Amino acid sequence: MTSAHRQPAPIPPAELARLRRLATLLDAAIQLPFGYRIGLDGLIGLIPGVGDGIGMALSGIIIFKAARWGVPTTTLLRMVANVLLDGVVGTLPLAGDLFDFVWRANLRNLALLESHLAATAGTTLAPQPVVVNAPPSGETPDSWP
Repeated sequence: MTSAHRQPAPIPPAELARLRRLATLLDAAIQLPFGYRIGLDGLIGLIPGVGDGIGMALSGIIIFKAARWGVPTTTLLRMVANVLLDGVVGTLPLAGDLFDFVWRANLRNLALLESHLAATAGTTLAPQPVVVNAPPSGETPDSWP
């Protein structure tokens, strides 16, 4: 049976809760004395050379899950743009580090995901396979060994 004929499975609430915790951890886990919250993404971004890459990789988890759940390409592109902006601007000395603390790409992406889920509340999204390497021309995943 091909994946087009599968019955959609609901998104497990526990997985969505884990993504909420991840987004909060990365963008708003630490309460500062004056009321503003910062996350580990900004702190990780302070590591010279690799911090922004690590932060982008962690942010990719939310995008990967959204893609597996069949979120539309336009929404996924917005999510990727949020993370790319965070990563690219984050490479700038000092100003980029401050930007990391205020942009909150992960919470933005979580909001996009939850907005999509709310808009499709009457339907269920099926987990979608994420293909890293495209198949050769004319082949489908069903014909792979």
